[in-house]
Amino acid sequence: MSHSQSRRIRKAYWTALVVASSYFRLRFLRWFLGRRWYNRRIEALHLRNAERVKKAILELGGLFIKIGQLLSVMSNFLPEAFQRPLEALQDRLPARPYLDVQRRLLEELGKPPKEIFSRFDQSPIATASIGQAHRAALLDGTEVVVKVQHFDIEEIAQTDLGIVQRLTQVYSWFLDLKGWILCMPKSGR
Repeated sequence: MSHSQSRRIRKAYWTALVVASSYFRLRFLRWFLGRRWYNRRIEALHLRNAERVKKAILELGGLFIKIGQLLSVMSNFLPEAFQRPLEALQDRLPARPYLDVQRRLLEELGKPPKEIFSRFDQSPIATASIGQAHRAALLDGTEVVVKVQHFDIEEIAQTDLGIVQRLTQVYSWFLDLKGWILCMPKSGR
């Protein structure tokens, strides 16, 4: 296992543990402090946890971006307060460094961009979970858009799928999971 894989695993599990334990703590305290106390705090906890999750997703990238995008639109799955911060994952993703793009093009095409294109814009026009798109011009002047898959995305995707599968198994011990759909009341009961 590479260093980057183990870092991804630790980051994902740590974030999941922090989020889960914050909900378990709040629910535990509800037994002593009552439902009204709990109801005044649950929305703020949803927002705080959504920000934690979003920060981890943006740091990890890869398939976690897709999962965050999916979570942001599943209104029957998560409370609105948790969904709102994740909506930013729909269209505002950070770009990968241009050096990564150059490295990927060299690996895939066998030549650096300056030998293939007369112009290659270093800033992407769009960024997604597995790649980004750049404006360019071929040597004959033809304008093109080049979609460049993120470097090592295959390895990252395999690692991410394993993490998601294990997290789903762990969460299914505590929550009623049916396939990929989490069935829990929105009100936090």
